[in-house]
Amino acid sequence: MYPLLARAILERARLAGRPGDPRALKAARTPVKRGLRQARRYRNYRSPALLAQGLLLWGRGDRERARTRFSESIEAAREMDAKLMLAEAYYEAGRCLLDDEAVRELATSHLETALMLARECNLRPYEGRIRGLLGTESLDTATRSQILHL
Repeated sequence: MYPLLARAILERARLAGRPGDPRALKAARTPVKRGLRQARRYRNYRSPALLAQGLLLWGRGDRERARTRFSESIEAAREMDAKLMLAEAYYEAGRCLLDDEAVRELATSHLETALMLARECNLRPYEGRIRGLLGTESLDTATRSQILHL
């Protein structure tokens, strides 16, 4: 619950055009901390809690630590074989990384992976958002085969 609350707070600020809003970042800090605390006890909280922390760090401008948290979130979801969480982690990481020109290729790769997972999980709203970010309707064959070997 706490990671979802933190993500909602940060998403609301982003949609309002204020992704680094100090009030939103401060409001999201407590749910992130509580989510991380619960992740120690409940394994299924780990991926969403790390993702929420990554989004918080990204909003603060701490790009390196945010990328680390995104990677940890992806790995935690992969360990649990939780495709829905994995799709969300790839989506959020890719969406944030699109802002950074230096890692644009990685962002695109994350979004393409999220699209494949969203299709597998039948997450139509995610598919539309991801396609909008990618600006494409489908993946090329090489990307598709690479993703299937995860």
